[in-house]
Amino acid sequence: NWSIGDIRYKDLDGSGDITEGSMTLDNPGDLKIIGNNTPRYNYSFKLDASWNNFDISVLFSGVGKRDLWMNGVLTQGIGFFSTGSNVWENTLDCYRNDGSNPSPYWPKFYLSDHGWKNLRPQTRYLMNGAYCRLKNLRIGYTIPEHLTRKIGMSNLYVYLNMDNLLTFTKLNENMDPENPADVIPWQTGDLPYPLSKSFSMGISLTF
Repeated sequence: NWSIGDIRYKDLDGSGDITEGSMTLDNPGDLKIIGNNTPRYNYSFKLDASWNNFDISVLFSGVGKRDLWMNGVLTQGIGFFSTGSNVWENTLDCYRNDGSNPSPYWPKFYLSDHGWKNLRPQTRYLMNGAYCRLKNLRIGYTIPEHLTRKIGMSNLYVYLNMDNLLTFTKLNENMDPENPADVIPWQTGDLPYPLSKSFSMGISLTF
């Protein structure tokens, strides 16, 4: 029972119907391989520099290529069991029956179970899981030795440490590309914890 605002799937085999065939290589119907969720290029690099008594350390890490299909928490409200669910702000860019959003990203929402009608894997919502993250940034300063000797120390080092400062990705902002868990909560009862930035200061003393 498709209507305006629902996803329109392509008839790949030209049969006139949208089917899964027998879900085999010989008879795939309109099924097709459309992505690979394996990280193809993992990378990380670290930069260290110092000048006078200052030093800085920068650590980047990321994935160069990965495809992700999200059909759990991300699509709450679009599929089923949406009554009583939370809907994120960017998920509201959906089809509206009143025509107030003529070029939506998401299809229309449902307030009742309609199965997987608008949630079947397809290319429109296949997401780019590549990312680059500034994992750690540390800035430090070593107090000059002629000053530390006056207070009975051989070395005094102070530093500021920052984790997960920046992330560059095209993945939906509600997902962490480093841990892209998109679980279905009524099946697992477990939701991914949001990524947190952290800031800390420290002092290293040597007498």
